[in-house]
Amino acid sequence: MKLRKALHGAGFRFRVNVRRLPGTPDIVLAKYHTVVFVNGCFWHGHQGCSHYTHPKTNPEFWAAKVTRNQQRDAIDNARLKALGWQVITVWECELHSDRFEATMETLTAQLPANIGLWKAWKAERRKQRQAGTKRSQRLANVPKSIVKLSEAEE
Repeated sequence: MKLRKALHGAGFRFRVNVRRLPGTPDIVLAKYHTVVFVNGCFWHGHQGCSHYTHPKTNPEFWAAKVTRNQQRDAIDNARLKALGWQVITVWECELHSDRFEATMETLTAQLPANIGLWKAWKAERRKQRQAGTKRSQRLANVPKSIVKLSEAEE
């Protein structure tokens, strides 16, 4: 809530917990094509953080759970990046009073740059689609059995 209030106060408009995106990001800034995950240091295994300690009871269970969370996070981030989204992870410890201002400065400085990254991604994607369309137009008169053979060789 603290991060959301600060972003809104700085003039950024966003949606929260968008379920149609992989990983259901905590904050989605569509204008900047950026998603923000706010991760708890304990639950997501923030290495080198004082808030992340290994529990003494049932350590195997907790180690496996944190590892699964980290793996799921990596998969969700990769899926979002493949869709052209920029992914920012804010850790729980970065929201504490002593570090919050620096976290906000970093976050708000990165957002305008993400618009350029999004435009570049869209342009590249458009080129790839056009190249695919030209290829399919070239192959329109070629028998399908030959097309399948050539695709198998690639």
